Amino acid sequence: MDTRTVPVEQRVTKWENAVANFLVPLEIQSSDMTVTGRMTRVSVDNVSICHLSASAHFGVRSEELAAGCGSENYKIAIGTKGVVALQQFGRKVVLRPGECAIYDTAEPYSVGSDVPFGVVVALIPKSSLRVRPTEIARVAAQVLSGQDRDGMRRTLLRCVGGGQSSILGEEFFSSVTSLVRETPAFRLGDHVIDADLLRRSREIIEGALQLEGLGPDYVAALLGVSRRYLYNIFTPEYGPIATYIRAKRLERARTFLASAKEKDTPIVEVAFESGFSDPAHFSRLFKGVFGLTPSEFRTLCNPVSQGESARGRVIGDRD
Repeated sequence: MDTRTVPVEQRVTKWENAVANFLVPLEIQSSDMTVTGRMTRVSVDNVSICHLSASAHFGVRSEELAAGCGSENYKIAIGTKGVVALQQFGRKVVLRPGECAIYDTAEPYSVGSDVPFGVVVALIPKSSLRVRPTEIARVAAQVLSGQDRDGMRRTLLRCVGGGQSSILGEEFFSSVTSLVRETPAFRLGDHVIDADLLRRSREIIEGALQLEGLGPDYVAALLGVSRRYLYNIFTPEYGPIATYIRAKRLERARTFLASAKEKDTPIVEVAFESGFSDPAHFSRLFKGVFGLTPSEFRTLCNPVSQGESARGRVIGDRD
């Protein structure tokens, strides 16, 4: 794909569409309102590998985009020309040719450069790697290091260069897993004060309540601090972090149930959207805190006919 085949004013749209088709949807931002670039793609073992060479621009994955299409993947970026800036979880890394980083398509990020650049991007299904989201969070937006880095990089570069077979093999996915685990975890500098960490930890929690994996390890990994340190600064102010998360999830569910716009949303879906994987457990917790089952609370906030109320109790509360 080459944007030079269309008029200048259409190039951002053409590039944005190609990125969405080859990788994941991004919002393309360019200071001169155009992108002159070329993109090639190969698909190997369900991994989409693209080589991009383009004028200065940034691709931004907003919270809305991150919650949609393509969120079931990780990305690996390898710089090939100029410099490439990657930002995720409040961190920023600048990749030079040969350097590589990993990031999560289910979380907001931006990638690109203020100068012309080249980059190879591999879109890897999460199911292909034996790593947990917290492991990725610890090393995202950092230069990957480890004994398997050069081999992994050569494999991807050969693929886009046409010199690789149509099979990556288990060895490739194992090397990526090893790289993630060998790269030192992100750590904040000493200048970051506890008040800022507390603010950011609450922001992380508020933005990830629907994630089943949200917990102390996840928050600590994104902040770049140890779990023990997070406990030490969080507990005196807000109580145990797990308890705080549960309370916030229940508040989120209560807001859903009180909304007239959400009155037809099944209780099971309200539970999932609030981060509870077990609807029956959710109903018990909700009643224990608010004194009513989810269906009873919804009916109190949004009165319905007797028949509808009875049906809601049958479907929604199975505890």
